[in-house]
Parts: sequence; structure tokens; C-alpha cells
Amino acid sequence: MAFHACEKDDCDDPDSHVMYLAKSDDGSDWSIIEEFDTLSGSVPELIYYNNYLYLFTPGDIYQYDACFQKVAQIEFDVSGDQDGLADPSVILDDAGDINLFFLPSFNDEDLTGCNSYPCIKQIQHATPDDDSLESFTGTVTAAIEALISSGSFSDPEVVLRSDGTYIMYVS
Repeated sequence: MAFHACEKDDCDDPDSHVMYLAKSDDGSDWSIIEEFDTLSGSVPELIYYNNYLYLFTPGDIYQYDACFQKVAQIEFDVSGDQDGLADPSVILDDAGDINLFFLPSFNDEDLTGCNSYPCIKQIQHATPDDDSLESFTGTVTAAIEALISSGSFSDPEVVLRSDGTYIMYVS
């Protein structure tokens, strides 16, 4: 499991977040993977793909071998009209293909909330152009969108259910 924690006083600032990996044999008791060198960052997502672990963060993918040693750091981008992305959520579908869900980032708007309420926030979807994982192509329509009148809409987490359908949790 990948997760982030705060190591400074300002936990609301993503710049103070540090990413870790943890392991568990039963899903209840977890321990930090000591072989993993922590990274600065927030909202990490971990998948096993093509015999490597891939840790997704906004704009970067870290590739690890079976001993948790970094093999590569891959800068990636997603086609579309967004300026960037935040809060990546990654799943492998039934065919073993990577599906990336994310908040699009635009320079002139509040990333998770609204400049003025109400507004429509979206979670976008993209797939990699090839196994290099350096570029992803977004779908034309949003994976999900919501009209929010207060607060925020962020941190998507997509879960594949046993019946083949998906659930997306958001903050």
C-alpha cells in the first residue's frame, strides 16, 4: 500500500507530505517497508504492472523492482486542455490495462473547490499511449462530474468490485 503522511507542522500543505509504502499479510496489521526510500509528495497510487511496481504521483511515475529499489522516474503528461493534474487514481482493468483517473488542473481555478459557488467539478479518465507510460490520452467526456455548492471535490479512489463494476470514492 502507498500512503502519505505529514512530517511538518502544516499538514494542510501538500509540500509537507511524505510518501511511504507499507505491507500486510492479513490486511489488518501493517508495517512500513524499510527498503523503500521515502519521497516528498502527496496522494500516491501503487500498481503492479509488467513485473514492476509503479508509484503514481501528480506528473511522475516511479518504477520499482521486487526489492523496492527505484528503477526509473517517468515524467508523464495527459493530452487535453488541462494545465496539469492532481490526485491520480490508477487501476488495472479486467484486460490488465492501466486506467488513470485524476482531477484536471487549470491555472485560473481552485483545484478542488470553486472560485465561486456553485460550480461543476470533474474527474477525468486517461489511458497510456504505450508501455513507456510517458503520455496518456484522455477520454472526451469526464469519468464523473458533480455540481458542488460548497466544500471540495477531490482525491478520487477507484475500486473494482467483484461483479466487474467500479466504485469511485471522492473527498
